[in-house]
Formats: sequence, structure tokens, C-alpha cells
Amino acid sequence: MRGEKLEQCRQLCELAAIEQDPEKLLALVKEINRLLDEKEPPEREIRGIQAIRQLAFLTRSFLASLGLILERKRYALLTCSDTFAGLRLLSCLQQPLQ
Repeated sequence: MRGEKLEQCRQLCELAAIEQDPEKLLALVKEINRLLDEKEPPEREIRGIQAIRQLAFLTRSFLASLGLILERKRYALLTCSDTFAGLRLLSCLQQPLQ
């Protein structure tokens, strides 16, 4: 639980501890249960997502830089939408020109 949610749960628990009316107590307990049941991604999952985003950014930056370097050395750059398109392109490039 994080910040506001943790504080809200704590306050509800304090109210439930002193509530005399059974119906109000039941309502408080249901709200506490609802808060406890809400799923939050674990901290390591959040760090993992952030790491993946950072890696994706670095990969795009690297590929953009590599593309510029290869173009300066007069290499032709070709991109493909998927692996099969890449394999078809490679097979075409390996055939002798007629």
C-alpha cells in the first residue's frame, strides 16, 4: 500500500475499532477489505517496467546512431517489418544480379 491509501486504511481501522453500530462497523470493514483487495503492482514490477522503458529508449538511440554511422560509411540501410520480411530481403540480396 502506498501513501494516501495506507493512511485511508489506517483511519478506517481506527474508526472500526471504536464503532458501536454493527451496520456501520460492517460498512467500515467492507471498505477496509476493498482497499486491501485492490491490486497494486509490486515495487520490483514497477522497477522492471521502468528498466524496460529505459532499455527501449537506449536501443532506439543506439540504432539511430548506428544508422548515421553506417550511412556516413556509405552502407545502405534497409528496414523490415518482421523477421520473415527480413529473411526474404536477405535472400533477394544474396542472389546474383542479372
